[in-house]
Amino acid sequence: MIKEKSCGAVVFTRVNNKIKYLLIRSLTGTYGFPKGHVEAGETEEQTALREVFEEVGVKIDLLRGFRTVVEYSLPRKEKCLKQVVYFLGEYSNQRFTHQKTELSEALLVDYETAIKLFQFDNNKRILTEANDFLLGKKPKKNIIHIFGASGSGTTTLGRKICEELGYTHIDSDDYYWMPTEQKFTVKRSPSERVKLMQADIDKSENVVISGSLVGWGDELTSQFTLAVRIVLEQSIRIERLKQRERERYGSRIDVGGDRYNKYIEFVEWAKQYDTGGLDIRSKAKHDEWQKMLSCDILYLDGADSLEENFEKVKKALLK
Repeated sequence: MIKEKSCGAVVFTRVNNKIKYLLIRSLTGTYGFPKGHVEAGETEEQTALREVFEEVGVKIDLLRGFRTVVEYSLPRKEKCLKQVVYFLGEYSNQRFTHQKTELSEALLVDYETAIKLFQFDNNKRILTEANDFLLGKKPKKNIIHIFGASGSGTTTLGRKICEELGYTHIDSDDYYWMPTEQKFTVKRSPSERVKLMQADIDKSENVVISGSLVGWGDELTSQFTLAVRIVLEQSIRIERLKQRERERYGSRIDVGGDRYNKYIEFVEWAKQYDTGGLDIRSKAKHDEWQKMLSCDILYLDGADSLEENFEKVKKALLK
């Protein structure tokens, strides 16, 4: 799957102490926010600032703590996933314009008018998130994401939280893989995973998501109220995984068994977490990925008892 990345911003100003949003309208009549492709050497923020100035002619100040992501397939490009990162930017005492070669107009409207103009639900969601952020509204629910290396205990802690606090447990593997007779063999498309998970988040009061969303679930991260990263040394993780696979498949993972090759491949894959690059689920990839998170991150030692780690999560939720 090829991924294209763009960055932009929800741009606003204040007129008579009221928030107004600066929208753009494409040559085909679609309303949206200023955005564009990331150029070589640019950070996400630099791209957003440049694109806003190029498209509507204003210089904005980005507000800290707001970053949201949307992903969608491009119908004209087969196997291409478009990712757009949006920030929130304010300007004042500047006259806006529009890039006539790419846009038909730019317009300043209030929140209610903007929602009516948008043709796509993604834009409505992004604007609502930005508007709630500016109004200081607290999230309607707690969404905790627990991540780390395979075997570190993310699922176990997730289940514990749900049992004690009445949260809904969402395991990323249940969305990543199709429910086939032979488990973990057929992958869902990234868009389908996000769609199914978002539906379950929406119908739940409070949620714990365990597992890895790296590379496909960035669109969901803006909703997180707390991220929990579990760290555990490799030898303990691998021993846990071997025990789990034995309990799951029994003698099928022995030499000559129908699961033996997959078992060996899985264990070798899991061992690469500490030294692997950005092309696999690795410490380096998680280090890079967590930089996009706008929520607090709680670090836990997977060698500590389940009860100890649960108490630390409860304490973090009270902040």
